[in-house]
Amino acid sequence: MTSRVGSLWVVLLAAAVAALGVVTTGIAAGAPNADPVRLTLHAASGALYLAAGLITHSRRPTSAIGLLMIAVSAGFFAEDLQLSPVPWIHTIGELTIAGSSGFLVHLALAFPTGRISSTVGRVLMWVAYTTMVVRGVLNALFTDWQRHAAENAAGLLLIVHSDTISTISKNGAHAVTVLVAGAMLLVLLHRWRHARPLLRSLLMPVIILMLAVAFVSVLGTTLNVDMALHDSLLRVYDVVFLLLPIGFLTGMVRLHLGRSAVMRLLQQVPEAETPKQLQNLLIRTMHDPSLQIAVRTGDGLVDVNDLPLDPDSRSITPLKTPADFDPAVLVHDPLLHVNQEVLDAVATAADLHLRNQEMATRLARQLKEVESSRTRIVEAADAERKHIEKNLHDGAQQYFLGAITGIRVAQRRLPVDPQAANDVLDEVAAKLTEAHEKVRELAKGLHPAIITNAGLVAALEALVAEQRLAADQDTLLVLNAPQLDRLDEHIAVTAYYVTAEAVTNALKHAAAKTITIDAARERDLLTVRIIDDGRGGADPARKGMIGIADRVAAIGGTLRVHSPVGSGTVIEAILPIPSDREENISHAQSRSG
Repeated sequence: MTSRVGSLWVVLLAAAVAALGVVTTGIAAGAPNADPVRLTLHAASGALYLAAGLITHSRRPTSAIGLLMIAVSAGFFAEDLQLSPVPWIHTIGELTIAGSSGFLVHLALAFPTGRISSTVGRVLMWVAYTTMVVRGVLNALFTDWQRHAAENAAGLLLIVHSDTISTISKNGAHAVTVLVAGAMLLVLLHRWRHARPLLRSLLMPVIILMLAVAFVSVLGTTLNVDMALHDSLLRVYDVVFLLLPIGFLTGMVRLHLGRSAVMRLLQQVPEAETPKQLQNLLIRTMHDPSLQIAVRTGDGLVDVNDLPLDPDSRSITPLKTPADFDPAVLVHDPLLHVNQEVLDAVATAADLHLRNQEMATRLARQLKEVESSRTRIVEAADAERKHIEKNLHDGAQQYFLGAITGIRVAQRRLPVDPQAANDVLDEVAAKLTEAHEKVRELAKGLHPAIITNAGLVAALEALVAEQRLAADQDTLLVLNAPQLDRLDEHIAVTAYYVTAEAVTNALKHAAAKTITIDAARERDLLTVRIIDDGRGGADPARKGMIGIADRVAAIGGTLRVHSPVGSGTVIEAILPIPSDREENISHAQSRSG
C-alpha cells in the first residue's frame, strides 16, 4: 500500500511539472524576441529530464535519482516564469531564477546510487542549494525587471532596486557556480579514477557532458564576448544540457536492469556449456567486467580456470548450492547491490545452471563408470568361466576319468580274482571321494550356500571362523553383527563378498593385528564396515577391490575406502535394502531360477 501511495504521489508530481512546462513554454514563446530554436531546445531539455526521472523512478523507486531528475525538470521550467506579465507568476520566476542549479549539482554528485558518500560532495551540494536560494531571494528583493524590459511585470517582493546588489548577486552567483562546477568535476574525476570498470562506464558520459556544460558556462560568464558568440555559446550550452538527461538515463538503465534482462539471461543460460561461458554471459548481462564465478576451497577462492582468486574490495554473493556440491559464489562490483532483486535473480539462475552442469558432469562420469563396470564384469565372468573349466579339467575330471578306468579294470578282474577287483573298487571310491571334495571346493567360491540356508550373520560367523584358522596367532578378528532381519539374497551375498575380500586383503597385505567387522541395518540401508589397524595404503584400483566395487554399484550401493598410509584401513559398504514387496519378488525369482 505504501509503495502505491508513493508511486501515485510521484505521478501527480510529474503531471504538475509537465503542466508547468507547458505553461512556461507558452510564456517564453510569447516574450518579445523569443528564439524558436532555443525555446525548442529548452522545452525538450525539461521534458527529457522529466521523462528520464519517471523511467528511473519506475525502475528503482527507492533511489533518489529519479526524483532529482524530476526536480531538475521542475526547476528548469520554473526559471522562465520570470518572463510572465502576471505579477505573482513573475515573482515566483524571480525566486527560481536559478531553480535547476542546486538539483543538478546534487544529481551529478549522487549519480548513480542516489547517495553522496564523500564529505566534500555533501558540502558542494549544500553550497549549490544555498547559492540557488540566496540568488533567487536577492533577485526578488533588489532587482526591478521592468527597468530591463517594460513588458516585464513588477515583482511583488521588490523592496528597492539596487544595481550594486544585483551586480554582486549575479557575479557572486557566477563565481560560486564556477568554483562549484570545478570542484564537482574534480570529485567526479576522482571517483572515476578510483572506480571499478562498471562505475567508470556509468560515470564517463556524465563527466564528459558535465565538462562540456562547465566549459561553455564558464566561457560565457567569465569572458567578454560579443552578442553573436554569446548566442552561439547559449545554443551549445542548450544542446549539451539536452544530452545530460540522456547520459543519466542511460547509466541508470544499465545499472537497474529490468525483468526483460533477466528473462533474456534465462533464455541464453542453457547455451553456456562451461562455467567460463556462463561467467561471460553474466558479465554481459550485468555490465560488470569484474564479475567472476568462483568456488570456495580450503585455501580460499578459485576461479573458473582453477587459479587462486583475490576478491580485493569486490562483493561476494554466495550461491545456494547443496552440501554435496562445491560452494560457488559470484564475485562482483559492490555497485550491483543497488539492484539487489536483479542480482538475486541472476545469482539464482547462475546457481541452477551450475548445478545442472555439475549434475550432467556427474551423470556422464557415472555412465562412463557403468560402462567400464559392465566391461569388467563381462571380462571377469569370462575369466571365471575359463578358471572353472580349467579346474574341472585339471582337477575333478581327472579323478572321474581315473574312477571310470578303475571300474572297467574291476569288471575284467571280477570273474578271475574277486579280491583284486574289490581292491580296485576301493581305489575308485577313494578317487570319487577326492573328486567330490574338489567339486565342493570349486562350488564354495561360486556361491556361499550358508547364506541361503542360515542367513548373512551365520555366513559371516563361518567366514570369521575359517579366517581365524588361516590367520596368524597374533591376529584378532572381531565380528559385531546383531541379529539382522531376513535380507534380500543379493544384498546378503554382496555384503559377504565385500567382507571376505576386505578381510583377506587385511590378512595378506596389511599385517593387521586387529580386524573388526561391523554389520548393522538401519531402516532401508545395510552398512558393512571392515576396520583394520594395519599399514594402510590400500589401493582401490586393485583388481579385487574393483570387483567388489562393481558388485556394490550393481545393486545401487556405495563403497568407500579410507586408507591413509600407516593408519589402517576402513572399508565401508552402504547397501540399499529393497522394500518387502521387492524382497518377496526377488526371493520368488531366486527360487524359480
